[in-house]
Amino acid sequence: MSYNGSLRVLQKETLSKRALIIDTGIHQGNGTIASLPNDPTTYTFSMHEGGIYPLPKEVGDQDVELKAGIIDGEYLADF
Repeated sequence: MSYNGSLRVLQKETLSKRALIIDTGIHQGNGTIASLPNDPTTYTFSMHEGGIYPLPKEVGDQDVELKAGIIDGEYLADF
């Protein structure tokens, strides 16, 4: 079962009303974003490398695109 499926089980059993989904990886969490369209009970955050799969990107609640090859010091200076 995907974590989206697990989330729906928690919501059905009223163990969770709202969820924040944080996806950090090389590519955008497009599958998560696409599976939760216009869902006011969830908030999606994806931090990923821009310019790679998927193109075009899905529109999530908050997406942060990082440049390829970013190193710690550059990352920390940006945030």
